[in-house]
Amino acid sequence: MPLAGFICPDGVAVDLEDCISHCRYSGGRCLTIPTLIAVAKSDRPPSDTFSTTQLLNGTRMSYLKIVEPYYITPTDSMYALLGSGVHKLLAEHRHQGALQEQQLQDEINSGTFDYYYEEDGIAVLTDYKVWGSWAVRRMLDPSGDHFDPEMQVNRYRTLLEDAGHRVDRMQLQIAVRDGGLAIAKQRGIDKPVYVIPIKFIADHEVISYFQAKAVALQESLASKQLPPPCDDRERWQGNRCKSYCDVWSSCNIGRSKHG
Repeated sequence: MPLAGFICPDGVAVDLEDCISHCRYSGGRCLTIPTLIAVAKSDRPPSDTFSTTQLLNGTRMSYLKIVEPYYITPTDSMYALLGSGVHKLLAEHRHQGALQEQQLQDEINSGTFDYYYEEDGIAVLTDYKVWGSWAVRRMLDPSGDHFDPEMQVNRYRTLLEDAGHRVDRMQLQIAVRDGGLAIAKQRGIDKPVYVIPIKFIADHEVISYFQAKAVALQESLASKQLPPPCDDRERWQGNRCKSYCDVWSSCNIGRSKHG
């Protein structure tokens, strides 16, 4: 289901239209009305086709976001809003021969890639990110777990190749949202932007993963049965349940993390 509303600073859930039309909180609005509207619009409603990022999430999380109304704390969404703004700004600067912000799909799912361009005979697929220095540090660690970004960009690659576009190289262009701060420098992050190569994953591994996730989500929706809990990687070792899941209150694992 689409986003139902916001959670006020005092913990009270308010329907979206009620929040926009009149602020009930005695301390005044937590954010301006344009900001609240932007946050609401950035939380995309489900479409008829499963998206790549939707399938990368745990099946239970994706299922609950489709079937259950949920409320979010708007101030917690500012980083996501910042990322959406960067994507929108870069997409406005188009140039001849480039493909940008295009949605592709097949019988499994859809995916919207950020930027594809061929220069000097090399076709490069780039995905834009706005991450904190902690996530950038992890991405720079060759021994780290890079499953989500690698699988995401490789899925975009397979969709592009099916559409007749070859891909010679893949990369992330990451803007560091806390770049320049002491905490970033302590982590060894001393640049505002990083371009990091993404390795190729075999097509059959990419397709089988997303196909299995799509089937699992579709079967849960058809049967109206709550899927099994997200696995440890999808839960970010519990951190996602505690701080980064919008539907935690509809999940026993999420409720346990919130006490």
